[in-house]
Amino acid sequence: MIPMPFLPPPVCPIPLRPALVRPALIRLVGAAFLAFAPALALAQASTEMTQGGGSETSITAPTLEPVTVTLQNNSNNPTGSTFVPISAEAPTASLEVGRLYYSSTTNFTTHGVYVGDAQNQFARLAPLGVRGTPASGNFTSLPGITAGQGISVDANYAWFVEARTRGLAAADVRDTGSYLVADLVIRLQVPMTNVVLHFAGLGGIAGKRFSSEFVFDAAQSAGAQSLSRLSGTSNFAVSGTVISNSATSLGADCGNGGACGSVAIVAASGQAITKIVLHHYLRSRDSEAWGNTGVDAFTLSLSGEVADMVPTLTLPDLLWGETYRGLTATCTNAGPNTVRNPTCAVTMSGAGTMTTPVCGAAPGSALAVDAALTCTFDYTAPAYNPNGPASAPVTFTTTTGGLNDRNGGTTTLGNNQRAPASTVTGSPYAPSQPGQTCSATANVLSFAFPGAGGTETGSGYDLISHSPFSFDVNGKPVLMTASGTPTTQTITMSPGALFKPNEEVTLGLPALGASSRGEIVVVTSRIVGRAGSSMTVTVSDAGDEDHDVFTIENAAGGMIARAPTSGSNNADGDLVLSFTMPSEGYVFLRQYVTDYAALYGARRDGGCLRTDLRTVKGRTSAASIEVGQTATFTITVTNTGPSAASNVQLTDLMPPTLTGVTVTAPAETTYNTATGLWTVPRLANGAAATLTLTGTATMAASNTTVTNTTTAAIGDQPDPSTAGDVLSASVLVLQAPMVRATKTVTLLSNQSANCATRPSTPDTGVQAFIPGSCVEYLIGLTNPTGSVARDILMTDVLAAGLTFMGAAATGFDTSDPSYALLVPSSGTACTATTCTIRLDKARLAANSTGQVRIRAVLR
Repeated sequence: MIPMPFLPPPVCPIPLRPALVRPALIRLVGAAFLAFAPALALAQASTEMTQGGGSETSITAPTLEPVTVTLQNNSNNPTGSTFVPISAEAPTASLEVGRLYYSSTTNFTTHGVYVGDAQNQFARLAPLGVRGTPASGNFTSLPGITAGQGISVDANYAWFVEARTRGLAAADVRDTGSYLVADLVIRLQVPMTNVVLHFAGLGGIAGKRFSSEFVFDAAQSAGAQSLSRLSGTSNFAVSGTVISNSATSLGADCGNGGACGSVAIVAASGQAITKIVLHHYLRSRDSEAWGNTGVDAFTLSLSGEVADMVPTLTLPDLLWGETYRGLTATCTNAGPNTVRNPTCAVTMSGAGTMTTPVCGAAPGSALAVDAALTCTFDYTAPAYNPNGPASAPVTFTTTTGGLNDRNGGTTTLGNNQRAPASTVTGSPYAPSQPGQTCSATANVLSFAFPGAGGTETGSGYDLISHSPFSFDVNGKPVLMTASGTPTTQTITMSPGALFKPNEEVTLGLPALGASSRGEIVVVTSRIVGRAGSSMTVTVSDAGDEDHDVFTIENAAGGMIARAPTSGSNNADGDLVLSFTMPSEGYVFLRQYVTDYAALYGARRDGGCLRTDLRTVKGRTSAASIEVGQTATFTITVTNTGPSAASNVQLTDLMPPTLTGVTVTAPAETTYNTATGLWTVPRLANGAAATLTLTGTATMAASNTTVTNTTTAAIGDQPDPSTAGDVLSASVLVLQAPMVRATKTVTLLSNQSANCATRPSTPDTGVQAFIPGSCVEYLIGLTNPTGSVARDILMTDVLAAGLTFMGAAATGFDTSDPSYALLVPSSGTACTATTCTIRLDKARLAANSTGQVRIRAVLR
């Protein structure tokens, strides 16, 4: 409810902010300036306003609405003006007239302050130098730059603002003094540091000499704390929170009574700037009366710094029980300007342990473009558990930010996040047959073969095998039976370990019959494509030795000791192979059967189980919502094969600013609302499953971008790629609606006749307020946000001594069935309680204004 007290003449705006409504400007002198950001180097790119930054460079019509410009990078600052567009998220700045004090939304072009030109001569966005004949040397682009450099009155653009004196004349204020006429609000869409405002042409002449001046309001600004003058004409004055024209004889031209110059907006400690509020005054020491045609036209431009911190982290393949030292996350400033107070951090979740990262610090809390911070750490994977899962997920998250980091929307640590995920496994990436590769988790096993004298077991000889085995849907190895000749080997699983460098290895193979063929593969590296070191393999035979010449071949990832593939190879005794490992690696049996060629010919592709799970997060609700509305996100996991996936899991918890979460998921899946863990028991090749989460935006989400992030889906089977994963989606929650109110009173006539229905234009020659006079009270309610304001309740009580004649409301949405404008009967003589005007259940659309006009006669 907005109470609207009766305001007797002279006209005054409603004192919503009493400290700012005063007849004369109170100057603050003797205030100490705060220390500014560290001085910049002589050559320092800056973000500025220029011609290419907005469509309103061709629009002249006056407006109170925000006029937005897309800022560009001046890579040649401070010695030139070479402007380059800034990549997403491109920074923007807007200027709006937030409140009028001596005019209204209907007469602001003649009585008030606006952006644009009522004479249609200059565009809303125009060159800085179009008014006041300033020189480029009056301005400075950034603190620390040599004064008078970095800004061009021709290349740099500015908002064109006009302030009319007719509102002061109509209010009959004193001829000398300072009068608050408007609030100017500058909004920066991304956080900026070292923000500088540039004013040109402060001063007007129209029957009397006067000038615009401004009071900086730190309390209503965001991130800004104080002012610091950088450069300007001698009469461009900055004292405490006041920016003014100090000339004795005020005028419009810079250096001839007018003022031009640059003032730095000093940020609060540890903050960047996103909003600047200036209270706009008109001041005159001239005894001439305020006229109806006076105007102070000036330009206002802006410059500062934005940056983009980008995190990167690359992981090696991770194996059980291994320690990886010196892993490094990098946080790079992608520019285009210096980043202030940059941050870089790494955290880990999942299997294993990580040492505390050692992160570098930026010198002087500033990081130049293309420079980087690093965080170095060690990681140890857990030991392999033969009774546990075949793989374990681990995620390292790199977070980075800075005060003026333009991506992320906040100035806190974690603007940007990069979370590479990996899986700890226990096998190399080794070939399973010629021309084929396989990434399945290998198993350590002992083996037994049927021999000439019956079944003999190679006791104690542990091997890792990729063939001739396949894997079932549960990831367990099964033997593939060859077509044609003979035998089915018996395989018994047992745990084992890697062979270490220089370890002596002895393999025993039982005696086989004539025509045996086979090969022993020694994998001496766990990286595909890296050739192993040369080694000597000694072969002995307990029987005759006409077969024990094995050829030694290079192989991707190691060496192969291969038996001949043709001719006689009468192995009538056990084979014993001995060698020394040249480097860490595995040894496994490739083939050892009685019919080598037949088994190769019968082998199916897919000797190991592997899947490729694609996780895609999306938003099915609108891109922007209001507080109280819902946002809906979907998470779809698709198995692109080639094998079926089992025990597929991911984690997704809605952000805390979205509450009342509802979940929709396939019946065969489970979702834990406490942890966000979603489990899909099985996904066939080509199948997909979708989880849907819906939440309601709370007030805490107002005017923020809310991002919902999921982890990548993993299953029991190896997943070699994260390509195609989309793990986050966002929704913009619009600023919660607010209603601003103004109230003015106008003397329409000294006659009471037709007071309720007469036009709002005052009679010619109307005199002071006297009994029988007809007066109009105009109550303006404005919703300056992007959301609909609902359930508006406004009451206004007319003072005793008035007779109510009538009231009407315009500009409101009356679709609510309970909407009403409740008024007394026409002709009611007002007492302290009898004349109450009540607007109930009204709505105001986004960025709109409604009005209530009340007519009364003075008794």
